[in-house]
Amino acid sequence: MPGKGGDYAFAVDRNGFHWKCVNRMQIDGDSGRYDNWACIPLACFKKEGTILRGFKFEEDCKKPAVIVNDDGAVVNEAPEDAEEYPPIELLKPPLRPDEMAVPPSLLVTPPWQWRRPHERSQAGGRRDCCFL
Repeated sequence: MPGKGGDYAFAVDRNGFHWKCVNRMQIDGDSGRYDNWACIPLACFKKEGTILRGFKFEEDCKKPAVIVNDDGAVVNEAPEDAEEYPPIELLKPPLRPDEMAVPPSLLVTPPWQWRRPHERSQAGGRRDCCFL
């Protein structure tokens, strides 16, 4: 689905406002249910910090303008094209913890296991020998 990342999604509501939504599991202290999204509205700003426009309906927010959230933080991963925001009603529930994929960076073999088995036996030492 367009506009969807790992634990976040982008959407537009029926009033034309664009939103960034995150899995509630990512919000510290949120005691809400984890089967729905928490969303914050987005706006289009000039780099100098003045609002360019409301970023509503089919309005795009092309560079050099930036997309910011209600807190004023730049949302770098937000799509610039309004057509990339699906209707908020079509967002599927966020992934449960047991459905989330492990990032490829965590699937790397630890450096201490990079040596081949025959190199370990040649290195000698108690650690490489004779454990039951």
